[in-house]
Amino acid sequence: MRNVVLAHALARDLNVSAAVIAAFADAPNFHTAHRVRSSGSELLPGPGKPLITPLSYQSIIAMTQSLSRQASDWGDLAAWVNRKIEHVLLKPRHKLRNHI
Repeated sequence: MRNVVLAHALARDLNVSAAVIAAFADAPNFHTAHRVRSSGSELLPGPGKPLITPLSYQSIIAMTQSLSRQASDWGDLAAWVNRKIEHVLLKPRHKLRNHI
């Protein structure tokens, strides 16, 4: 939330539009991912101007990988992110809540 407040204050002081990306791990059982899919989770400071745009780590990596000259490095990062998500998903349900 500090980043949102800072972005808004800087944008106001510099007379520009603010934009913040909220990165999240996308998986079926993750609360944030579910919330983004169901509502979009965008905060609107003015008419049609989203302040926060949610993007999954997976989508950020895929976009970057498609533009990179070293796509294999991004592929390695994508694999690492997916392993971390799988690790959390394999934990018993009562422990999963602490990671969402």
